[in-house]
Amino acid sequence: MNDKIQHDLEVRFAWQEQTIADLSSQVYEHQQRLARLEALLEQMVERLKHVDPEQSAAELPDERPPHY
Repeated sequence: MNDKIQHDLEVRFAWQEQTIADLSSQVYEHQQRLARLEALLEQMVERLKHVDPEQSAAELPDERPPHY
């Protein structure tokens, strides 16, 4: 009986180790993606700081939306 319990515990432990490794990898990938998105957001904020609202409005065509 002890051998079966030990085997079951070893199987569970191995599965949990793999699960933790997979989750750790996913967390790392998400951190990298988040860092890239934050950098892109910062770039967009900087670009918007330098946009002249009057110039932007003048560049837009004065057309009716397609759903009219």
